Amino acid sequence: MHQGWWITRWSTLVLVVLFVAALATRSDLVLSRLALVALLIVLPGATVVGAARIRLSSHAAQLALVAGTGVAVVMAWSALAGALVAIVGNYRAFATAPLAIGIIVISLVAAAACPRGIDPVLALVPSSVVRPSYVSAIGFAMLPVLGLVAAERLNNRLGTMVTYVVLAIVAASVVAAVVWAERWSIGRIQWVLYSVALTVVYLYSFRSNHLYGFDIQQEFQRFNFASNTGRWLPPKNGDPYSAMLSITALPVAVSKVSGLSGLAVFKGCYPLLLAAVPALVLGFVRRWLPARGAVVAAAYIIVLAQFAGQLSAITRQQVGFFYLALLLIVLFDAGLARTARTVTSLFVLGALVVSHYTTSYLVMQTLLATAVGYWVVRKVRTIRGAESSGPPFISGIVVLGGIAMVVLWDGVITRTAKNVTGVSTAFANRGPSLLPSGNGSLLSRWINAGVSKTLDPSAFYQVAKEASTKEHWLNPYPTSITSAYPAAAPASPITSVHGIITSVLPLVAQLILVAIVVGTAIILLRNRRTPVPLEVAVLASVTVALIGLIRISGTLAEFYNQDRAQVQAAMVLSVPLAYVVIWLETKVRAAAVAIAVFVLLVLFASSFGLVGGQSPVLTNAGRAYDNFYITDQDVAAAGWLDRHATTTGLIWSDRYGTLRIWAGTPRAATNHQDLTPATIDQGSWVLLTGANVAGRSYGQVENQGSTFATPTNFLQDNKNRVYSSPNAQVYR
Repeated sequence: MHQGWWITRWSTLVLVVLFVAALATRSDLVLSRLALVALLIVLPGATVVGAARIRLSSHAAQLALVAGTGVAVVMAWSALAGALVAIVGNYRAFATAPLAIGIIVISLVAAAACPRGIDPVLALVPSSVVRPSYVSAIGFAMLPVLGLVAAERLNNRLGTMVTYVVLAIVAASVVAAVVWAERWSIGRIQWVLYSVALTVVYLYSFRSNHLYGFDIQQEFQRFNFASNTGRWLPPKNGDPYSAMLSITALPVAVSKVSGLSGLAVFKGCYPLLLAAVPALVLGFVRRWLPARGAVVAAAYIIVLAQFAGQLSAITRQQVGFFYLALLLIVLFDAGLARTARTVTSLFVLGALVVSHYTTSYLVMQTLLATAVGYWVVRKVRTIRGAESSGPPFISGIVVLGGIAMVVLWDGVITRTAKNVTGVSTAFANRGPSLLPSGNGSLLSRWINAGVSKTLDPSAFYQVAKEASTKEHWLNPYPTSITSAYPAAAPASPITSVHGIITSVLPLVAQLILVAIVVGTAIILLRNRRTPVPLEVAVLASVTVALIGLIRISGTLAEFYNQDRAQVQAAMVLSVPLAYVVIWLETKVRAAAVAIAVFVLLVLFASSFGLVGGQSPVLTNAGRAYDNFYITDQDVAAAGWLDRHATTTGLIWSDRYGTLRIWAGTPRAATNHQDLTPATIDQGSWVLLTGANVAGRSYGQVENQGSTFATPTNFLQDNKNRVYSSPNAQVYR
């Protein structure tokens, strides 16, 4: 028995020794630090899963569960360490030694609790690997590295040749996966999808020497605050960003233990979780439907513009979406015993709750509605004497437990439930607002609900001036001065190139929407003729209803981004989409494959700017580049401004100048974004970014935006330029 204990735990002990040795001799080599990241996650993940005796039906799902468990353990220990040191004294929990020692102890205790005869680490190694699979796996593993190289070359203005090669390989890989879906193993396809997804996310996340995107700037500020403070404690002001362990405790722990900079963690490590979502969705759909439909549905998530373009800049949601995909896998794993499935589902839900509050809200609403809906359907079928549908996968314990965790974490511990109360108040005041305000037909108003309205420069100047009258403290320049500087269009307008594919794109998007709705109706109403479980059909129906409500409700549109909701819903709606693809294949086999490939390629070409538009992954120009690409000069100017302006000093910039202030300073408040002569305070500071200096400013007031010429002449005539570089200026 003693010998058996050592035999089944020797690999864990070896990894612990390697972990300690790597920490003691931590080098500056990137591969060495990445190895520490892997050990930090794999050690607690593998041992805790082994101790819990959880074995999912597929190898990829098991790997995802180990990764998710490791991330959850790191988050939990980091947060707990902060609470403990707060009790015993003013010590820094976020130091390498306490973080690493805690992980090692947890791993050893969990390894000791593993059953005899099973090695928790070696269990992660595939039982059989044939040579072709081994070679292709290595080849696809190099694709994300090539994507990183392509992004860095564009950052250094060395051309886009490598980027085009990468995008061509990505497109060819997706097409090959669809065409050969029935020939390739499920594991190989999942690896292809993972590599492809990671590559396209890296094309965005590694743009600029700084972080690329909007939300990620605020997230990085909270990371820096936690790192500098040395611990994580629940925020006293109810700040939701500070309450999420996914962007505070987790990145600090990874950075401190591995030696990677926070910038590297945000740019390179988080996408490793997001990239797993399409592969997990493939495994989820493949349980009931043939391979080709599952591959098309999973690839659809990758080619959505929101997947790489938006989620690469929202790290908390990258973690949240990973746990959501893992939750779907666990909830509907028929191979798990009921108790094991319930406990594992609650564990994943808990990790989701502390990672991203909005995703957890929507998930719990969906699970609750599905549980109630499935109960009603089963009762109706029982009354009608129909065959029983079987016990639910989504148990009442899971639903009630998830709701309890949301209430405990958001309502009691972190006190960040103001988003929920805000929605409730808005609904109480004006209802769901199913008839959004605006001009045009009812259909166009629904489609554009929650979308920022674009105004011409003159109209925006007027809207901004009217809005500024509510700010009674404002000391504006007199009209006799500002009237001499009328609004104007930008000197070098940002235009889009339209072509055949961009004209076809709306039709393709509507066809996919129709396919999803039709597929959902079929698997629900004709469920006994499909292999999809009735409960999954109810889940898909609830998701369709929820995403439809978010789309048409003006009230909900103000509180949740519709584009992100589409990616989230696509995980569940991949089932009805795959069913429609399979149905088409039974009718017109070759044509169905051709249609699927055509649709995916159209979406892919549009999402990455291969036709029409100016994609930031292909050019150092265009609106997205102006808005989100942060330069060293931008950050330097923001830093200078922060050092010279008082903490209460008024700062003006355009909408995206705010990102430079967040990136280059600890200032968390939103500065004034109406960069117009009539609304700038006489005693304020004004920051001009590279795009502003080039003559383009982007404003937004009360959900109404505009692109207009930077009022440089007004600033030069009425303020002093106190800081200047070729691509950034500060006025006072």
